[in-house]
Amino acid sequence: MTLQLKFAVLLALLGLTVGVALGSAWWSFGLLHGVTAEPFSQSAVVLAAVEEIKADLTADPADRAGALASIESLQGDAALRARVGAGALRNIERRTREDADFSVALSVLDRIKAQTLADAGLASAHARRIQSRLATALGLALVIAGLTAVLALLLLRRWVVAPVDQLRHAASRIGAGDYTHRLPVSGRDEIALLSAEINQMASDIGIMRDERVEQERLAATREMLRRIVHNLRNPLAGIRGLAELTRSELSENLDDEAELRENQDRIINAVDRFESWLADILRSTTPLAITPERRPIGGWLDSIVETLRPAGELRSIEIRLNRDRAPETAMFDASHLEHAVVAVLTNAIQAAPRDSMVSVDAASENGDGTWRIRIRDEGQGVPDHLHEQIFKAHFTTKRDGTGIGLAVAQQVVRAHGGSIGVENVDGEPSGALFTLRLPLTPAGDTPTDDRTADA
Repeated sequence: MTLQLKFAVLLALLGLTVGVALGSAWWSFGLLHGVTAEPFSQSAVVLAAVEEIKADLTADPADRAGALASIESLQGDAALRARVGAGALRNIERRTREDADFSVALSVLDRIKAQTLADAGLASAHARRIQSRLATALGLALVIAGLTAVLALLLLRRWVVAPVDQLRHAASRIGAGDYTHRLPVSGRDEIALLSAEINQMASDIGIMRDERVEQERLAATREMLRRIVHNLRNPLAGIRGLAELTRSELSENLDDEAELRENQDRIINAVDRFESWLADILRSTTPLAITPERRPIGGWLDSIVETLRPAGELRSIEIRLNRDRAPETAMFDASHLEHAVVAVLTNAIQAAPRDSMVSVDAASENGDGTWRIRIRDEGQGVPDHLHEQIFKAHFTTKRDGTGIGLAVAQQVVRAHGGSIGVENVDGEPSGALFTLRLPLTPAGDTPTDDRTADA
């Protein structure tokens, strides 16, 4: 019910109460007049006529004609005749015309006078009773009007004053920056609709503020990444040059130097891959755009695992790859998806305890046009309340973490049209299980900008 309709009903109720009170007063005055004024007026006329007749009959000499004239005037008025009595008037008229002594007529006149006075007393008592009842009715009407006024004030406070006070308090809280404050919304009137709109406005402002903060943090992160990449490229170039120089000085005919040459090759390949990653990091400072190509999955996964295997060996962690049930090929951006897998696998290696195992399993997903990569460690797992938080940019539970890796992994997987999630594995050993689900053929061939959506 709208406020206009509510107040219309309230005003109609007040008007009805006032109308009933005024109608009761008007009816009371009319009834009181009918009960008291008219009977008293008739009694006064009768008493005056009786006194006039008695004066005519007791005069010396008696005025018989004047008395008869007064009697005829009483007989001519039906109301007065009914009040005195037609028989009594005929008896007085007959006695006045025939008797020489008017004692009987005077006696009848005295009885009429006494009866008239008695009737006047009864009318007065009845009028007092009517007056008492009318006063009660009018008092009740005034009480109802007062209660209606109190109800109007209470409803006004409930419908307008209290909601407006809540709106003022909400405006103060929102103005102070508390965009989580919400107004209670009840009903469908104008203030309820306004409260709902203010709640929506506060939610939108909070979202825009968070987006603005996230954009500023991403801008700072991009600038930091550019500086880090610039500072890392020169040492990497020195490492690669030193490895190439050392490899060139080794003799190809000596068997004992073959292992050293192989290690130098691994150093050069790792540096080249690291250089490629740095180039991708620079590209990541621009909006994310993937270019899916059909590529074999097996060799691509092998190269990722082999690159990170030394990091696991430093902590006596075995990385076990199982791709027997993986599809032979899929459409994906190898460079970007490699970043996602490396981020998750690195996180698993860091979370796994020493002398444990990290498993990487790739397989088709139930023949529904998708495939998945599962990476499991044997660590302590991820608390349930952090399953969504760990994929947000700059959120980390590690002392030396940046909160970038898993956020980038989620962006890349979503850009491919897939999803990424984490769950805890119960039993022995326990740990965290990350699952990357990807379509074999991403929908659409156009590059996808996912960073703007995430921001």
